[in-house]
Amino acid sequence: MLKKIAFFKINCMIIISLGLLTACSSPIQEVAPVEKVPFPFEQAVQKLSSALLLQLQNSQGVIGLFEQTAIVLDPFVDANTGEVIEASREIEKLLMKQAQQYFKKYTLTRITAQNLQQAHYIISGTIKPNKMETSPVSVTTVDTLPIYQLSSAVIHKQTGKIVAQAEVWVADRNLNYAPTASYQDSPVYIKDKRVDSLVTTVQKPAGELAEEAYYQGLTTQALLVEAESLYEKGDYQKALLAFALAEKREDGKMMRTFAGSYETHLKLGDLSSAKRAFRQLLESSLQEIGRLNVKFLFSVNSTEFIEDSALRKQYALWLEEIGNFFKQSQECFHVVGHSSHTGRPEYNKELSLKRAEKVQDLLKVHFPELIQQTKAVGKGFENNIVGSGSDDSRDVIDRRVEFVVVECSQLELS
Repeated sequence: MLKKIAFFKINCMIIISLGLLTACSSPIQEVAPVEKVPFPFEQAVQKLSSALLLQLQNSQGVIGLFEQTAIVLDPFVDANTGEVIEASREIEKLLMKQAQQYFKKYTLTRITAQNLQQAHYIISGTIKPNKMETSPVSVTTVDTLPIYQLSSAVIHKQTGKIVAQAEVWVADRNLNYAPTASYQDSPVYIKDKRVDSLVTTVQKPAGELAEEAYYQGLTTQALLVEAESLYEKGDYQKALLAFALAEKREDGKMMRTFAGSYETHLKLGDLSSAKRAFRQLLESSLQEIGRLNVKFLFSVNSTEFIEDSALRKQYALWLEEIGNFFKQSQECFHVVGHSSHTGRPEYNKELSLKRAEKVQDLLKVHFPELIQQTKAVGKGFENNIVGSGSDDSRDVIDRRVEFVVVECSQLELS
């Protein structure tokens, strides 16, 4: 018994001498709450990283101090649109750098199917353009810079338990909010149940379980991240194979998979396969969310499409497939126009209706019979996704037209 007590004391003294603990029963290091103050991008990510990894370190206890731990990074997504943006790549680099410098027991890698198998934890996150309700900093600092909210969680892979959670605010004029290549080229905005469950997960406190839709879909997510990374590098043949692997999984038959397959086939010049993938995307979207958020996007205060030649070239293809789908299904649908959140409500209502009518007229050119199955509807800024009213690339999704399946009886009522 005396030997055990002596051994315990010696171990405590060793730990104390290393500066890892002040006592054997005390936390490794107290985690200070992240201030609700906007910081420049790099500084904000550093604070987020420290908060997450210190919480993780504390949750592992004394034993975890000496064990190398593998963590995979799931790309941060735009909480409004579900897109991965260029700033997400910078977040990954900064998280890895912070771990290498100050948390050497943690090995951070990008999520892949192989890395996920070997991982002990997953770091997930979202980024969202926002406005702080109250700000302890000067008005000039906040009002002249775009504000973003980063939310993140560390999830134990084996149990799905959230072991760390933190959020920070970013004020940075130069933050690159452009979508990465695969999302930039996607024909639709993909805000699905998985994204919704991710947004909910990263806002939960430590101790709760990650949302099932997110946690159970991690393997498919890893395959899709690999496919999108290959697409970004221009390796379209390998990207196509990776999208095909994801599609073989039961939970992989979804909008994001078919959108990736569509754009990759298009890059490879296989128009027939691209059309087939678009039809699968259309069917999947209407089944999953009851509408199709195709990127018919408009310039500010205009019924003219935005100056994006790559998108404009595809409009005819999209309209052809949409027209054929509704012609065969004989379902009724609304062509719904939207506007960004600037100007008078009455003006925006009228503008959004004109946008819907423009797309409806384009559809009727080759499918005049659809006139009995459709109606143009203007929603103004009633259903904004971003709602910033910034009238730039950040809220371009608010100036959109979408297709919504309805009961035929609603055509006269709405």
